[in-house]
Amino acid sequence: MGTKHMTHVGIFGLDGAVWANSPSSPLTGDCVKQAISALTDMSKAQNGVTVAGERYILVRNDPGVMLIMKKGQSGLVAYKSAQCVIIALHDNTVKAETTLTSVGKVIDYLGKHGY
Repeated sequence: MGTKHMTHVGIFGLDGAVWANSPSSPLTGDCVKQAISALTDMSKAQNGVTVAGERYILVRNDPGVMLIMKKGQSGLVAYKSAQCVIIALHDNTVKAETTLTSVGKVIDYLGKHGY
């Protein structure tokens, strides 16, 4: 969140358990499970992810690693490590790639420490 490249962000176990989440985050329950499923199964990525009643559609993915989804000018990015996934939302003031880079740096750090 400190980078200002996202409006909400959370770190979740691969089972959907919350490890950390930004205050008032809409990244909860079913949307987290949808994003994790979309990361691991390309056919589910095609269905998109619904967050707080808003449907995000697939723009780009690297199956099993990361995905980028959009809803208008806003978006969702998800990046997976060995034990967790980071999901972030961004608004129209930030490009998805910028948010993905910020999240990727945290994933790299977690990976170096066994997560």
